[in-house]
Amino acid sequence: MAGPNSALLVEGRVTREIVIDGADFGLKRAAASALRGGDAQLNSA
Repeated sequence: MAGPNSALLVEGRVTREIVIDGADFGLKRAAASALRGGDAQLNSA
């Protein structure tokens, strides 16, 4: 993950915006380019 992400949390009829940061769960940050997938053959490996 390159940084914090916004998400909508829906509970019943209540919707609220939250921020999820992978660093809060022990995940290391990575540049967006490091997360980008490849072609179908590479992604299926």
